[in-house]
Amino acid sequence: MGIFMGKEQLLDRKSNLQRISRNEAKGLEGEINVGELLAAHLPYDTYIISHPANW
Repeated sequence: MGIFMGKEQLLDRKSNLQRISRNEAKGLEGEINVGELLAAHLPYDTYIISHPANW
C-alpha cells in the first residue's frame, strides 16, 4: 500500500464545503478518491503526493 501524503489537508478543505464552490468540492472528492485508489494498489514504498508544490 502506497503512502498518500496530503490527504489530511484535502479532507480538512473538504470539511469546509460551505466556503468552496461546487466544482471545487467535486475536484477535491476526485483527488481524494484517486489518491486512495493509487495508495491501495501501489507498493508500500511509493508516495502519492497531493499538491507537491506545498511539500
